[in-house]
Amino acid sequence: MNSSAEKSTNAVPPDPADDAAFAGRVESAIAVLSPDALGAVCRHAEAEYPEECCGTISGSGVRPSVNVCREGGGAIDARRTFELDAASAVAVAQSAEDSNGVRIVYHSHPDGPAVFSETDRRAAAPAGRPVYPHLCHLVIACTGGRVSQVSLYAWRRDEYVRVASWARAALQRVVAESDAD
Repeated sequence: MNSSAEKSTNAVPPDPADDAAFAGRVESAIAVLSPDALGAVCRHAEAEYPEECCGTISGSGVRPSVNVCREGGGAIDARRTFELDAASAVAVAQSAEDSNGVRIVYHSHPDGPAVFSETDRRAAAPAGRPVYPHLCHLVIACTGGRVSQVSLYAWRRDEYVRVASWARAALQRVVAESDAD
């Protein structure tokens, strides 16, 4: 049997419930990602550069977090990884059933792309399944201290997929609009 036929016969059929849950996660994340929220995370990434920033976004707004890797005495490089502070981690854990709870965890990649990296994937889904499947992840590329791109990722079936992305020009307009308010 050729490999393409083998793949099609062994493929797991799409599950409408999974598709509906995915659509709900994305819709919920986009709903809390207002111009003000996007502007706030961009300013946070630029302020923390050259280290990674991190935080959460909920229906109540943006909550910047302390990157506890910064406080680790140098054992972990805060320019290459992040860990939410305890209060943010508790808010994430309690948010699954809360309609106004955390919907997005964000972090920056100083001098790196707005891509959900292999390190990000291992942290978010250490056993191949997301620890918090209701969350989306926002990755902010901050190059030379300026945000250049932002991408939103959500869990779909067996992987995190990019569901939205904003380039530098669009971000500048959004940040300018949020600053004007």
